[in-house]
Amino acid sequence: MQLLALILYNADGGRRVVSFRPGALNVVTGQSASGKSTLLDIFEYCTGRKTATFPIGPMTDTVSWYAALFQLDTTRAFAARPAPVPGKKTAEQAMLKFGPDLEPPPYTHLAPNTDRHTLRQRLGRFIGIEENHSTTPRSRGPSSTGAHLGHATLLCLQGQSEIADKNHLFHLQSDRYVAVALKQTLPYFLGVAPHDQARKYAQLNAARSRLKQVEKDLKRAQDPSDTAHVTLAALWHEAHALNRSQRQLRPTTTSRPCRPSRRPFSHLPPNRPASTRRSSATSTSNAPVPTCASSSGPSRQTAACS
Repeated sequence: MQLLALILYNADGGRRVVSFRPGALNVVTGQSASGKSTLLDIFEYCTGRKTATFPIGPMTDTVSWYAALFQLDTTRAFAARPAPVPGKKTAEQAMLKFGPDLEPPPYTHLAPNTDRHTLRQRLGRFIGIEENHSTTPRSRGPSSTGAHLGHATLLCLQGQSEIADKNHLFHLQSDRYVAVALKQTLPYFLGVAPHDQARKYAQLNAARSRLKQVEKDLKRAQDPSDTAHVTLAALWHEAHALNRSQRQLRPTTTSRPCRPSRRPFSHLPPNRPASTRRSSATSTSNAPVPTCASSSGPSRQTAACS
């Protein structure tokens, strides 16, 4: 695909044509701020770029349609888009027409017949860019990724300040979003990656984002169960400090004398001699009174004698 001309139309029917010679080096010269770099913006806008980046001035005040004429292998293509309405940065409508001997039509023949997405896809198909557009869901909204004509133009254009830039090689590479898009699609244009690699890369990033979000949700769901007992204990201590609780949180240990059994010799065998019983009774009566350690809790009380 070679650029034959860029055309500007105004509402009065006049037009300005900037012609280029196909198959040759075209050099555009002029004074500073005369609109040389704006030609790149017009080219990108005519090939489907979303945002118009034209500098505000006489051109944006008078031009109503921007158009480009391309030479393809066996035919020509005329691509045009209306100027954004005041207060907007883009226009979704577009006009696309093919013909072997096509020339820029007059202003009265301009009429939208497609949108910028279809314009970009159809032109890309003519130059061999396979259909690889994909919309991948993300936590912050859908993300459209795929190698298309817009990425190809980034490899072919260079602004005046980009030619001598030693840090950037491609057009608009200083924009971090453009740099990421170039990183994902350059292998496709070099022929070392399949046409769906960009889509798979976007799907992988979306899956990683969803996994990270699910892990965060799981952690938030587990935290309350881990800290519930701590919160409950803190609430109980606060209630106890305010004398709002009558029950003790922990069991206490106290010592008290054991009550002697009413039948101290009932545990002896029945056939044991009486002398043995008396000696046992004597030794028992002279023994010190044992003490018991009792533990009282919310639902039970136990005692151990020694």
